[in-house]
Amino acid sequence: MFAGLSLLAIGCTLRVSCEVLAYQGYASWAWAGLRVSARLELAGITAFAVNMAGTFILEPSQFHIQPSVVGIKERFQ
Repeated sequence: MFAGLSLLAIGCTLRVSCEVLAYQGYASWAWAGLRVSARLELAGITAFAVNMAGTFILEPSQFHIQPSVVGIKERFQ
C-alpha cells in the first residue's frame, strides 16, 4: 500500500511540475518528464489494484464464523 501511494505521489508531483515547464515552453526536457510521470502514476495505480485484489482473494472469509440464520427464541410453557 505504501509503495502504491509513494509512486502515485511522486508521479503526480513530477507531472504537475513538468506540465508548467513543458506547456509554457520553458524547458524541452520536461516533455520526457511527463512520460516518466505517467509511468510512475500507472505503476502506483497498478500496485493499488494488485493490493486490493490480493486483499479480497487471499484474506480468509469470515462468513463461516457468523451465524447464517438469526431468529428469536420462542418460550414454551
